Amino acid sequence: MTAIQHSARASRTDSIFYPSMAAAVALAAFIGFSRSFYLKPVFHAPPELSALMLVHGLVFTSWCALLIAQTGFVAAGRHDLHRRLGVAGVALAAAMIVLGLWLAVDALRRGFSPV
Repeated sequence: MTAIQHSARASRTDSIFYPSMAAAVALAAFIGFSRSFYLKPVFHAPPELSALMLVHGLVFTSWCALLIAQTGFVAAGRHDLHRRLGVAGVALAAAMIVLGLWLAVDALRRGFSPV
């Protein structure tokens, strides 16, 4: 197999693998948080979510959507769109770090203790 054939095969495999893994991450997050966030009204799950929790959930959901879009753009050869949205990815990642730390401090203040 020539280097070009190997590169073409790897490219086809990558264009399936990475978008599939991004979708799997989003699906796992949806399943994991369905009762407490995404489908909370359906399950009537306590407790009520604070504004901070809602913002964190929306930012994380946006990050998952962007991850799917980014891997899809690369798989489709749209590197120009991938690069343009890269700045949004950095902003969402920074927001997730800040919100995650803020939520951790908030949980300590409320006396939350994981099982």
